[in-house]
Amino acid sequence: MNESSKMESFELLCDHKEKFRDEIEFIWRFARAYGDMFELSTNAQEKKHYANIGKTLGEKAITRAPMNGHCHLWYAVLCGYVSEFEGLQNKINYGYRFKEHLDKAIEFLPEEPFLYYLKGRYCYTVS
Repeated sequence: MNESSKMESFELLCDHKEKFRDEIEFIWRFARAYGDMFELSTNAQEKKHYANIGKTLGEKAITRAPMNGHCHLWYAVLCGYVSEFEGLQNKINYGYRFKEHLDKAIEFLPEEPFLYYLKGRYCYTVS
């Protein structure tokens, strides 16, 4: 997806958040859209805002659907984004959380290549 498509998708999800707020498939996609907006933003405050809201949505998704790999995937990604604005101790804590949920996502979605890419990046960063 290009930048304008991501923004359009985010706006569409925002327009329907009340109608579908309890649907798991909607929640994880909305969390992902916040991740997309984090990537598109150049302002640090906006990035932090998108990361925090997305992480909260991700928490909601994994609480309601603990066996859904997409929920764990995007929660992990958003934890990584949030960690960029934290001190060292919280970065470490978010790193553990990232790995925990990434491993769960791999368990539920073993054929998703993006997960292995993220795991490789994680391992490289930690080493």
